[in-house]
Amino acid sequence: MPSIRARVLHAALVRMGFVPVNNKHVFYFHTIEGRRTGVRTMISHGEDECREPLLHKMARQLYLKRPELDSFVDGTMTPEDYLAILRAKGAIAQ
Repeated sequence: MPSIRARVLHAALVRMGFVPVNNKHVFYFHTIEGRRTGVRTMISHGEDECREPLLHKMARQLYLKRPELDSFVDGTMTPEDYLAILRAKGAIAQ
């Protein structure tokens, strides 16, 4: 995917357990049972589409490889799959 619409990214992040916090930008904090895990990313308010350089950076912030971000967004990755990736990479406790 060369670009992804910001609203599609927003929906995917919320589906995967991220909570949006509006400020100058929209920050997304990953939570489990209401507690932040330390995994976070952001999207600028003015963004309509997110292009490749930003998507690559976002993938790193989410502890994903760029192709994994595509399955994160298109729904083939489940929230349980994402938690398993975070645990395997040491981003959150086992």
